[in-house]
Amino acid sequence: MPARLPRGIWRHAAAALPASALVVGLAMTSLPADAATVADTVAPSSVAVSAPRADAPVPTTEPTRDLREGARPLASRFEVRPRPPVRKPAPVSRATLVLRRAASLRGRPYRYGAAGPRYFDCSGFTSYVFRTAVGRSLPHSSAAQYRLSHKIAKSAIRPGDLVFFVSYGHVYHVGIYAGHGLIWHAPHTGDHVRLARISTSSWVAGRVL
Repeated sequence: MPARLPRGIWRHAAAALPASALVVGLAMTSLPADAATVADTVAPSSVAVSAPRADAPVPTTEPTRDLREGARPLASRFEVRPRPPVRKPAPVSRATLVLRRAASLRGRPYRYGAAGPRYFDCSGFTSYVFRTAVGRSLPHSSAAQYRLSHKIAKSAIRPGDLVFFVSYGHVYHVGIYAGHGLIWHAPHTGDHVRLARISTSSWVAGRVL
């Protein structure tokens, strides 16, 4: 049992202590020993929360030392820089597309009257290349392709133009000029599509691009 306090002690305590402390003391005298121990640990903290210390730091909106000294804010030190513009590849010329398509058919065998894609004769090869590379339709005949083309001088020829072999004013063969005196063509029976040097001096040039 808790010890009995001398008579009259509460009157003197009430005059010397604040009301909140007196309430805590009365509660402790009415509790068993273990509950009074719990009150010793809980009551002071609750009083501290309800009555903050006079010397507690007061929040301030004053700028930090770095900002007072003129330093940049932390967020500005990690600015996101814009990405450099993506360079688009240069457009590929139609002549380059034609030559690439012609080269992709290297080794296809010659067959008279064939226009691809497994076999070719000379005009069948040129018509297939221009149609599939750049969508340019050409007739399946070397003479008809010559009549359709724009006639140019040999000195003005450039890659992608057509080279026509001529004998006694008659066009009998056609190939695609690749530059440096070379043409892509399907030569004759027993041969195949290949890059070769112009084998005759009797030739004319035409442009269809």
